[in-house]
Amino acid sequence: MAALARSCGGFPRKGIRRRSASSPRWETERGGRSSCSPSCSPASSSAGENAKVGFREDLEAICGRVDGAFAASLMGFDGIAIETAQVGSPSGIELTTVIVEYSGILAQVRQAAESLQMGKASEVSIRTEKMVAVARPLTPDYFVLLALAPEGNIGRARYELRIAAPKLVAQL
Repeated sequence: MAALARSCGGFPRKGIRRRSASSPRWETERGGRSSCSPSCSPASSSAGENAKVGFREDLEAICGRVDGAFAASLMGFDGIAIETAQVGSPSGIELTTVIVEYSGILAQVRQAAESLQMGKASEVSIRTEKMVAVARPLTPDYFVLLALAPEGNIGRARYELRIAAPKLVAQL
């Protein structure tokens, strides 16, 4: 039951029970049958996996088109990564930790711009000695970030994120 529940994203709702220990089918208290719990369907769980694969492919493609790119990440402003494609790693930097920390900075920049009535932030760049991060907000909850070497092509990074943004938003 736990494996099926995990594949369906949660346990069945009240009034739904498994027909037998060996059966993947569920039934209602009235005897009606269901191949999965009513909280989801097999199609919805595979759709989530397909979207994740699509995100990864898109992020890897962005990295491939930008000289000096280390990684691209689709993240929530809460610091939780939806998907990250890492194609390289700068020496001495834990890239995952840096990206999570930058999400907090981006959330503060977005909030400050809105509270000062400057409008929405459309792009934020953070440049350090070892890395450049270019981020573009996608929705009120999500942004895409590209991490690259300081000598990387920052103009191309900005362009690729701007072009990829509508496609990524459509998949969210």
